[in-house]
Amino acid sequence: MQWDWRNQNYINKVNQRVGGQRAMQGMAHVDAVAMRHFPRHSPGYNKFVEDYLEMYSEGATGVKFDPKEATPSWQDAAKASNLSEQEYANAYHRLRAQGRIR
Repeated sequence: MQWDWRNQNYINKVNQRVGGQRAMQGMAHVDAVAMRHFPRHSPGYNKFVEDYLEMYSEGATGVKFDPKEATPSWQDAAKASNLSEQEYANAYHRLRAQGRIR
């Protein structure tokens, strides 16, 4: 899942702090509440999950959630590089063909 990948640092901190089982139970609860309002993985669902975690994560787990700490997507990197998505993708493929990235 894209959200999990982008927020892996947060997930790792929660797992270390409260353990994997409690972390999964907490995320299952957040998912269930979000699903009452939005289809899973829709923009509204993702915003709801992030807002919920911002409000309640620190109190429940001791780990603050900040969506600004998410790993940027390749689209975010392209935008920050002042390249179009196509230009960024082309550059990525060239570097990968050269063995400079994997």
